[in-house]
Amino acid sequence: MTLRPALESDAPAVWRVHTASVQALCAGWYSEQEITVWIARLVADAYRRAIRAHSMVVAERDGDVVGFGELDLERREVVAVYVLPDATGAGVGSALLAHLEATARSHGLERLTLCASLNAETFYAHRGWRAAAREKHRLTSAVAVDCVRMDKALAA
Repeated sequence: MTLRPALESDAPAVWRVHTASVQALCAGWYSEQEITVWIARLVADAYRRAIRAHSMVVAERDGDVVGFGELDLERREVVAVYVLPDATGAGVGSALLAHLEATARSHGLERLTLCASLNAETFYAHRGWRAAAREKHRLTSAVAVDCVRMDKALAA
Protein backbone atom coordinates (compact mmCIF):
# COMPACT_ATOMS: atom_id res chain seq x y z
CA MET A 1 0.00 0.00 0.00
CA THR A 2 1.17 3.53 -0.77
CA LEU A 3 -0.12 6.95 0.24
CA ARG A 4 -0.08 9.93 -2.07
CA PRO A 5 -1.77 13.32 -2.37
CA ALA A 6 -5.19 13.06 -3.96
CA LEU A 7 -5.63 14.42 -7.47
CA GLU A 8 -8.85 15.83 -8.87
CA SER A 9 -8.96 12.80 -11.17
CA ASP A 10 -9.25 10.62 -8.03
CA ALA A 11 -12.69 12.07 -7.20
CA PRO A 12 -14.70 9.13 -8.65
CA ALA A 13 -12.53 6.59 -6.80
CA VAL A 14 -12.79 8.56 -3.54
CA TRP A 15 -16.58 8.66 -4.00
CA ARG A 16 -16.63 4.86 -4.49
CA VAL A 17 -14.58 4.31 -1.32
CA HIS A 18 -16.77 6.64 0.72
CA THR A 19 -20.01 5.11 -0.55
CA ALA A 20 -18.90 1.49 -0.09
CA SER A 21 -17.51 2.21 3.37
CA VAL A 22 -20.66 3.90 4.65
CA GLN A 23 -22.88 1.23 3.13
CA ALA A 24 -21.00 -1.73 4.61
CA LEU A 25 -19.26 -0.48 7.74
CA CYS A 26 -22.07 1.67 9.12
CA ALA A 27 -24.68 -1.10 8.79
CA GLY A 28 -25.82 -2.17 12.22
CA TRP A 29 -24.86 1.21 13.68
CA TYR A 30 -27.28 3.32 11.65
CA SER A 31 -30.71 2.60 10.19
CA GLU A 32 -31.20 1.67 6.55
CA GLN A 33 -32.89 5.03 6.00
CA GLU A 34 -29.98 6.94 7.56
CA ILE A 35 -27.46 5.08 5.40
CA THR A 36 -29.57 5.61 2.26
CA VAL A 37 -29.84 9.35 2.92
CA TRP A 38 -26.12 9.56 3.79
CA ILE A 39 -25.08 7.84 0.57
CA ALA A 40 -27.48 9.90 -1.53
CA ARG A 41 -25.71 13.07 -0.34
CA LEU A 42 -22.33 11.87 -1.61
CA VAL A 43 -21.54 13.37 -5.03
CA ALA A 44 -18.31 12.72 -6.94
CA ASP A 45 -17.91 16.40 -7.91
CA ALA A 46 -17.85 17.44 -4.25
CA TYR A 47 -14.61 15.49 -3.83
CA ARG A 48 -12.94 17.59 -6.53
CA ARG A 49 -13.74 20.70 -4.49
CA ALA A 50 -12.50 19.02 -1.30
CA ILE A 51 -9.25 17.98 -3.00
CA ARG A 52 -8.66 21.62 -4.01
CA ALA A 53 -9.70 23.11 -0.65
CA HIS A 54 -8.22 20.66 1.88
CA SER A 55 -5.33 18.31 2.41
CA MET A 56 -6.50 14.98 1.01
CA VAL A 57 -4.48 11.81 0.67
CA VAL A 58 -5.39 8.48 -0.93
CA ALA A 59 -4.17 4.99 -0.14
CA GLU A 60 -3.48 2.78 -3.14
CA ARG A 61 -3.07 -0.96 -3.32
CA ASP A 62 -2.04 -2.43 -6.68
CA GLY A 63 -2.89 0.89 -8.35
CA ASP A 64 -6.43 1.06 -6.94
CA VAL A 65 -7.63 3.62 -4.40
CA VAL A 66 -8.65 1.68 -1.27
CA GLY A 67 -8.95 4.56 1.19
CA PHE A 68 -8.74 8.30 1.66
CA GLY A 69 -8.25 10.86 4.39
CA GLU A 70 -9.16 14.53 4.42
CA LEU A 71 -7.85 17.28 6.70
CA ASP A 72 -9.20 20.83 6.96
CA LEU A 73 -6.19 22.73 8.29
CA GLU A 74 -8.16 25.95 8.73
CA ARG A 75 -10.76 24.31 10.96
CA ARG A 76 -8.14 22.04 12.54
CA GLU A 77 -10.35 19.07 11.79
CA VAL A 78 -10.00 15.61 10.32
CA VAL A 79 -12.94 15.61 7.93
CA ALA A 80 -12.75 12.01 6.78
CA VAL A 81 -10.91 8.70 6.99
CA TYR A 82 -12.64 6.01 4.95
CA VAL A 83 -11.43 2.63 3.74
CA LEU A 84 -12.98 0.05 1.42
CA PRO A 85 -14.63 -2.71 3.46
CA ASP A 86 -12.27 -5.39 2.13
CA ALA A 87 -9.24 -3.26 3.10
CA THR A 88 -10.20 -2.84 6.77
CA GLY A 89 -7.88 -4.36 9.33
CA ALA A 90 -4.84 -4.04 7.06
CA GLY A 91 -3.52 -0.76 8.49
CA VAL A 92 -4.89 1.46 5.72
CA GLY A 93 -6.99 3.63 8.02
CA SER A 94 -4.20 3.86 10.58
CA ALA A 95 -1.71 4.96 7.92
CA LEU A 96 -4.12 7.58 6.57
CA LEU A 97 -4.85 8.97 10.03
CA ALA A 98 -1.15 9.06 10.98
CA HIS A 99 -0.41 10.94 7.76
CA LEU A 100 -3.13 13.53 8.49
CA GLU A 101 -1.84 13.99 12.03
CA ALA A 102 1.74 14.44 10.75
CA THR A 103 0.51 16.96 8.19
CA ALA A 104 -1.25 18.93 10.92
CA ARG A 105 1.89 18.89 13.09
CA SER A 106 4.00 20.09 10.15
CA HIS A 107 1.64 23.07 9.88
CA GLY A 108 2.14 23.91 13.56
CA LEU A 109 -1.17 22.55 14.83
CA GLU A 110 -1.13 21.22 18.39
CA ARG A 111 -4.65 19.77 18.52
CA LEU A 112 -7.17 18.29 16.08
CA THR A 113 -10.86 17.48 16.28
CA LEU A 114 -13.12 15.17 14.30
CA CYS A 115 -16.68 13.93 14.32
CA ALA A 116 -16.57 10.13 14.30
CA SER A 117 -19.37 7.90 13.13
CA LEU A 118 -20.44 5.49 15.88
CA ASN A 119 -18.76 2.55 14.17
CA ALA A 120 -15.44 4.44 13.99
CA GLU A 121 -15.25 5.69 17.59
CA THR A 122 -13.20 2.69 18.78
CA PHE A 123 -10.83 3.00 15.79
CA TYR A 124 -9.98 6.57 16.80
CA ALA A 125 -9.89 5.83 20.53
CA HIS A 126 -7.27 3.12 19.95
CA ARG A 127 -5.14 5.77 18.24
CA GLY A 128 -5.19 8.25 21.10
CA TRP A 129 -8.33 10.23 20.30
CA ARG A 130 -10.57 11.23 23.21
CA ALA A 131 -14.36 11.32 23.03
CA ALA A 132 -15.59 14.78 24.01
CA ALA A 133 -19.34 14.82 23.31
CA ARG A 134 -22.14 13.08 21.45
CA GLU A 135 -23.52 15.15 18.58
CA LYS A 136 -26.02 14.96 15.76
CA HIS A 137 -24.67 15.36 12.23
CA ARG A 138 -27.44 16.76 10.06
CA LEU A 139 -27.77 15.01 6.69
CA THR A 140 -31.03 16.66 5.63
CA SER A 141 -33.61 18.81 7.37
CA ALA A 142 -35.38 15.59 8.41
CA VAL A 143 -32.45 13.24 9.07
CA ALA A 144 -29.56 13.64 11.53
CA VAL A 145 -27.20 10.84 12.54
CA ASP A 146 -25.46 10.32 15.86
CA CYS A 147 -21.72 10.90 15.96
CA VAL A 148 -18.98 11.46 18.53
CA ARG A 149 -16.93 14.67 18.69
CA MET A 150 -13.36 13.63 19.44
CA ASP A 151 -10.07 15.46 19.87
CA LYS A 152 -6.40 14.72 20.14
CA ALA A 153 -3.39 16.66 21.33
CA LEU A 154 -0.61 16.23 18.78
CA ALA A 155 2.81 15.38 20.19
CA ALA A 156 5.62 17.53 18.78
